[in-house]
Amino acid sequence: MGPGSGRWWPWVMLFALTASVLGVGLALGALDTGDKVASLISCLVGVVTLGLTWVTSRVPSRVNDTLETSAFQSLSKQMAEHVRREATGRHLLFPEPLRVPWSSVNGPAAASPDVVLGRLSGVRRTALHLCGDVTTLADTVAALPARQVVILGDEGAGKTSTALLLALRLIDEGRIPLLIDLAGWAADLDRLDEYLVRCLRSVLPAGLSVEVVRAVASRLVDSEKLIPVLDGLDEMPSGLRELVIKDVQTWNRPFVLTSQPLEYETAVRAAGVTAARALVVRLAPMPVPEIIAHLTAGRADTERRWSDVVARLHKQDGGPLGEVLSSPLMSGLARTAYTPSDSDPDELLSLDTADAVERHLMDVVYRRDEPLTWLAGLAGHLTRLEMRHMDLSGPLTPAGWGRHRRRAVSFLVTACAGWFAAFDGRHIDWSGPLYDTIAAIAAWIAILVGYMILRLAYRSRADIATPFRLKITITRMLRGAASAVGFATVLNLMVLLSPNNSPDLSDPRLVAGIITITLLIAVLGVFGWGSLTETVADNEVSQPLATLRRDRIALVAHFPLPIIGTAAYCATIGGWTEFYGTLVLSLLASTIVRNQVPGLAWSRWVLWRLLLFRRIPTHDRSLGEALEDARTRGILRASGTSYRFQHAKIHDYLARSEGALSDL
Repeated sequence: MGPGSGRWWPWVMLFALTASVLGVGLALGALDTGDKVASLISCLVGVVTLGLTWVTSRVPSRVNDTLETSAFQSLSKQMAEHVRREATGRHLLFPEPLRVPWSSVNGPAAASPDVVLGRLSGVRRTALHLCGDVTTLADTVAALPARQVVILGDEGAGKTSTALLLALRLIDEGRIPLLIDLAGWAADLDRLDEYLVRCLRSVLPAGLSVEVVRAVASRLVDSEKLIPVLDGLDEMPSGLRELVIKDVQTWNRPFVLTSQPLEYETAVRAAGVTAARALVVRLAPMPVPEIIAHLTAGRADTERRWSDVVARLHKQDGGPLGEVLSSPLMSGLARTAYTPSDSDPDELLSLDTADAVERHLMDVVYRRDEPLTWLAGLAGHLTRLEMRHMDLSGPLTPAGWGRHRRRAVSFLVTACAGWFAAFDGRHIDWSGPLYDTIAAIAAWIAILVGYMILRLAYRSRADIATPFRLKITITRMLRGAASAVGFATVLNLMVLLSPNNSPDLSDPRLVAGIITITLLIAVLGVFGWGSLTETVADNEVSQPLATLRRDRIALVAHFPLPIIGTAAYCATIGGWTEFYGTLVLSLLASTIVRNQVPGLAWSRWVLWRLLLFRRIPTHDRSLGEALEDARTRGILRASGTSYRFQHAKIHDYLARSEGALSDL
């Protein structure tokens, strides 16, 4: 079955199910209406709308060169913007990239030289002796047959920065680096290849089916235009590290993988295989000339302010001070700490040990800026949860809870909130004073919105929440109307074919009634939330909070269809006394249709913000503003709707000093 060829089966199931149910009803004489003119009109409308649905729902069934070119251009634009934004936030491009040295790794955790470089007739290589700095690593990797590289380095050695510089070079060469944060991979939901495809789905041209997305992604990868940059192997649980090594071992395509040495070597031993044909390199400490160039570049009055520090660095490679500043992370902190003109770099000269230098630099950077002391609370909170990132739209129930326990909590929260919303609505006094009535209606609407937030936030089916944005598309609205009227067509056809009915073709009220019903059904289909919203891609999320605010607006897409449907039901079949309870049930039904629905991500963020309000004090700012401020300062980084610290060492330091910093 080719891509896009499976689109017909839901129609077959819908028709078969409807025919079965109505057939039983006709056989039992349950349907005895004589409105066959309505059936004829609706049948005609239904045929047209079904045809429209078929045409508008068609997607390209083949992956041709034009489609691949369109996908490539879309991805290239998205990833170029994302990589440059990350590189700028890490100050990698000014004054110039740090020339961190590297050397090739030999041993049991690395593939043999003949595997990495390719075999030569009559020659057997025993070891690799490659070296350079991060500005030349791209040239070395480009010369490899498989163009695969594993970048190893200690905390703060510059692994992610090196991967970003490689990504910039790939963009210049016309290829697409796909930055993947391995901490976001849930192995129980996707295989690694499927996770890559999921990351690609929302940045490919709109209107493609899942099958076509997979085919396009496969072609891009096979043609070596798309290169995964897998960052943070060391930040995954040990079992998942092993799975990553086993998955990439089968890849015959370029990739970049970063990790700390011990975690990588342990994963390779556990997996029993190396990372395919990858060249394994290890980042080395920066030499003294590079440290000095980094500390003084672009700084005023360097001769006076930094002369003593420079002299110490030249003396026996700087001792403990040189050992600490040879890390790109610590060198960057030193630049930040002593950029103000009233600061004195000579403070570093009085510190006797490497640990003292590290603690001093982090104390200066984070204690000096009191608005950032709340980060210690965030780091401590994440550490207690054994997490490295804060997902603003993550599940509210702990990851260790079983499926049945999650479902029980979801049911209790939804049932209690729904009962309260329905009960409160019944107490609106429509005959009382206008002001009191308006206030009661406003309060009930607020309770109804709160009910929706709780229902969405505690959905047990969705571990990953995809943000939406409100976007009205005529084609999708027509498709929704066509689907709704198409269902009515089946109903009318069954009534038409019933031997118990004889329509009166001369009754104008019959025609008017059927036209009205048909239009109402079409309106219901138009306002289905699937016609009013679209998902937001992770690569489009430059500011997580702005994305969540768009998801908040998309939440209104749940309301038109249930309100119109409930009003129609109460006006024709039920009574208006049933409006409140029926509306609550209709809103509940609008959140069951699919796994990912509008408002899910924002609803979880609302409750997370309430839960963390007292645990992470942010002075006079909201938690959202504080997160964005830390991101713009380069302390936190964002991926999708998740925040995490730029460096694990900073995270650990702040977590250890949570109590001391919070007292400032």
